[in-house]
Amino acid sequence: MAKVFKAMDGNSGGRLVAIKVFESAGSENEFIRESFTRETEALSNLRHPNIVPLLDYDFEPVRRQLYIVLPWCDSTLKDLRGKHNAQDPVQFITELAQPLLDALSLAHSRRVLHRDVKPSNVLIDRMVFLG
Repeated sequence: MAKVFKAMDGNSGGRLVAIKVFESAGSENEFIRESFTRETEALSNLRHPNIVPLLDYDFEPVRRQLYIVLPWCDSTLKDLRGKHNAQDPVQFITELAQPLLDALSLAHSRRVLHRDVKPSNVLIDRMVFLG
């Protein structure tokens, strides 16, 4: 449904960002438009240290594509799981599980469901849990 590109934000001193570009022309594909709208509304309304913040979103008229801009996260829980052995369950709970559950709890309390929580969709913005 979308492709994610790593880019440098020229407006913020060169910070790395993720640009999620929706594959179809948003104004012509109702499913894509609805997905884009739901995602931008959810991210705009969910302020939490463990939920990636929405930096920008818009429609690019030349390419006729919707896009959102998020901070770049270097890895996912899937990447981390493949690199490190879970030796210490307390550390795993403290550094990964509890922050994830806190974020999901906030989202659910606001009637926002992720619908695709899996290790490849849990973004890690700093190295945690070296187990």
